[in-house]
Amino acid sequence: MQQRVLINRFSVASDEHGRWVYFTRQALLQHPRYDGFAFAVFVEPGSPREALEIVLLPSREDHGKTPAIGAFHFMSSYNPERSSFVDPASRVVPFKGVHIAGAPYTGAACGVVEVDFLRAKKEAEANLVAAAGTFIQRAQARSGTLLESVDVPEDYALLLYYSDAAALDDASRNRTNDGTWKAARDVIKAFQMCEPGEVLPRRFAAFSA
Repeated sequence: MQQRVLINRFSVASDEHGRWVYFTRQALLQHPRYDGFAFAVFVEPGSPREALEIVLLPSREDHGKTPAIGAFHFMSSYNPERSSFVDPASRVVPFKGVHIAGAPYTGAACGVVEVDFLRAKKEAEANLVAAAGTFIQRAQARSGTLLESVDVPEDYALLLYYSDAAALDDASRNRTNDGTWKAARDVIKAFQMCEPGEVLPRRFAAFSA
């Protein structure tokens, strides 16, 4: 059974931000609670219109079962309405991946997430996976996951989860002098896939309104 994780990045239109906040609050309260399905929303500190969704999707083996049906109905109604709040100058940037290193994503609550989007040729995948494993192990985060895209060959996403901003700050200080972590980080940096003007990793805090 292979878990699938959907990551959506988008910018909320400035004149729709209030309505999006209300809509998102309701979605977080009302989304279905099933094993194998999770839904979380994060915003960028200092830029609350920059949003990130992480959705744990039921496995393909669960198609036709209650969790998958409930998740499908929720997402099929949620996505079009959420898209109506997206800044017309931007777009929803989706990434759907499967777990290949670190701990599988469970949807457990976390206060802060760091996200790296990566691209690696298939012949370099082993180097990336090895570096990501070390990076996650020594990052002093609560947990971490490396995902491989199911839609775009050679694309990957690396996520680190922290209980809150203070935990992230503590981890950042504590790993500064860790040579093994730095070496793994340098390998990962070589694979970073940045949009114009973007600095990775992107840091997002759990949505709160």
